[in-house]
Amino acid sequence: MVYGAIDVDVLLITGMRDEAPVAAFSHLAPDSRLLEVHVRASKETRARRGGHGGDDNGEENGDDNNSRKLTPLNYRPSLIFDNGESGNDAAKGFAKHYLLPFFHEDLQRLANMVRPIPDFPRPGIEFRHVLNISQQPGGLNLCTSLLRTHFAGDWAKVDRIACCETGGFIFASPLASRVDVPLALIREAGKLPPSTVSVLKSTSHISTSSDSREQMIEMERDLIPRDASVVVVDDVLATGKTLCAVLQLLDKAGTSSKGVSVMVVAEFPVHRGRELLRQRGFGGVNIQSLLVFDGA
Repeated sequence: MVYGAIDVDVLLITGMRDEAPVAAFSHLAPDSRLLEVHVRASKETRARRGGHGGDDNGEENGDDNNSRKLTPLNYRPSLIFDNGESGNDAAKGFAKHYLLPFFHEDLQRLANMVRPIPDFPRPGIEFRHVLNISQQPGGLNLCTSLLRTHFAGDWAKVDRIACCETGGFIFASPLASRVDVPLALIREAGKLPPSTVSVLKSTSHISTSSDSREQMIEMERDLIPRDASVVVVDDVLATGKTLCAVLQLLDKAGTSSKGVSVMVVAEFPVHRGRELLRQRGFGGVNIQSLLVFDGA
């Protein structure tokens, strides 16, 4: 269906019952942004509209003859639309506030700053030089503004911005200054003073020309208050190995994944990073990306 809609700017697919469709299917359309809008309505609203109700979480029934019910979601949809009002105003407001920003010309300007490099770091890989944004006039300022304005949460309620070297440092630092939130720096083992908390991270074959290996990453112990609200900022989401290690590190430090959100500058769905995160138990973490590319 997606391949057959090559001339369509926006394709809406309704009535899906697949679990975590963005994580499961985004690699099939690597140059497109997939969003799941989860429609939620109360029992009372559905009853007024002639529905049959749902479970205690307000989920709608799983099929047309109501033979089963959707189980509570164990992942985070891209967006949630509370369908509790009659008329079109709520839907129009939702689209204006959450969907139209994806068509802003500043996002295309940012994408144009990401230079494609064929056969790097090895033959057959088209590398997207996301860090090149910071080397363009006005690039870092533009990216910082977009990260700030596209965040789905409230910056006033964020306690820390966590970032992992090196790419995360570049984009998280100006953002932290803009929103006045302290940084939590995550580095390779041995580069931070004690005491620290650490986890093992697998190195992606995409981001290095050497053989895949493992390394320890760490951050200072007790740097983040327990159960704090944390936004992880990184340059890319590809295989998801780095982000998975960062989330494991935060969990080990006492930060529940319920209080963690993720913002990345560029996402590469073909490498199925979201699916890895879901498999590792982080499907409930809200992940936002400014740009979506094919390649690496």
